[in-house]
Amino acid sequence: MVKRIFELYVHGRGDGSGPLSFRQLAEVLDNEGCPAPNNAKNNRGYWTPSALHWIIKNEIYAGRTYFGKTTVAWQPDGTRKTVHKPREEWLVIDVPELALVDRATWEGAQYRMERNRELAKRNGKREYLLSGFFRCGRCGYAMGSLCGDRYVCSPPARWKERQPCSNMNRTVLSRVAEQLVWEWLTALLSDDTSIDRGLQAMKEQAQATFAGKHERLSLVDSLIDKADAKINRLIRAFGNDESGDAVVLSAMQTEVKNLARQREALKAERNMIAAELAQHEITPAMEAQIKAMAAAIRQKLPDATFAEKRYVMDKLDVRVIYQVDEEKRRYLEVSCGIPGTEDVIAIDLPWNPNHNSSEPANAIRPSWNPMSKAAKGVTRVMRQAAAARVT
Repeated sequence: MVKRIFELYVHGRGDGSGPLSFRQLAEVLDNEGCPAPNNAKNNRGYWTPSALHWIIKNEIYAGRTYFGKTTVAWQPDGTRKTVHKPREEWLVIDVPELALVDRATWEGAQYRMERNRELAKRNGKREYLLSGFFRCGRCGYAMGSLCGDRYVCSPPARWKERQPCSNMNRTVLSRVAEQLVWEWLTALLSDDTSIDRGLQAMKEQAQATFAGKHERLSLVDSLIDKADAKINRLIRAFGNDESGDAVVLSAMQTEVKNLARQREALKAERNMIAAELAQHEITPAMEAQIKAMAAAIRQKLPDATFAEKRYVMDKLDVRVIYQVDEEKRRYLEVSCGIPGTEDVIAIDLPWNPNHNSSEPANAIRPSWNPMSKAAKGVTRVMRQAAAARVT
């Protein structure tokens, strides 16, 4: 059941409808009559999103557990209190024999949970197409919303740490950035040549990345063959032994058991490596599926809704980086999950109060500075007007 939960959450049913959410997954399991966990936290008798979240988050299903998560600290009043230790102090214990899913599937589930948190509608009052896909190239933090029409690099966490971003021009109009990124994505998916080049680059990248895994897989196969050969030799020697020496027979039996355990551990490792390689292998069937998906997405592009645009960007793993060079020229670095499609887009602002014929078309609009003379003048006029209305 755990394997199926991970499969449905990461890959879906396989009918093209996409992965299931925790709520959808709970409904499917309840309809199929799968028994729900029964413990102190969940004794309702049916599946809940929180129960599924606990299963997906639990690393024991990927063959890893930890020791020393907590410690006991004495309090000033003489009592003891359990204190959680930092994660870097935990002791890692690998138990591949307990793994129910491969490492790649578990990590894919964690990535999807994190992406769902970033892309959740409840995280914003307005619709921002690039929310969750947009980051500042200077500090690496996410670009948030400002005044309903801008993206800004100013997360509250960094204010608390008193580490402001060194980028002095941290805002960009949301409609400008969203239009530029969507036009780039539309042009990319409309070009079959770019997709073919990207698929070829994905193959080459996978071969280079997992070259060590392929070597390890070959070594594990040879070790399994050697273990089988040793076991067979010992079994034949055990059958041909006529001395009846109990010590010799016991030693041979112990050796066979040890070799059998080593062989099973090697087989478990081989299955995990093979599953990880299969997860990232670009097969002809996968190529055809990617091209078919691109064709289906291409039909939705002209009249895509906001939700459909977000779905396309999430499927293609679109990433946008906001950059400002030394001359204060702003541009976007855009990329997606298809290698070789990276591009740089200059930001052309639709309005500039200082624009003249001698300035370039993409001249930068100066940022609003609350300490400037113009800002102080506007504030003074507003205060005078408010005082006049009161009197």
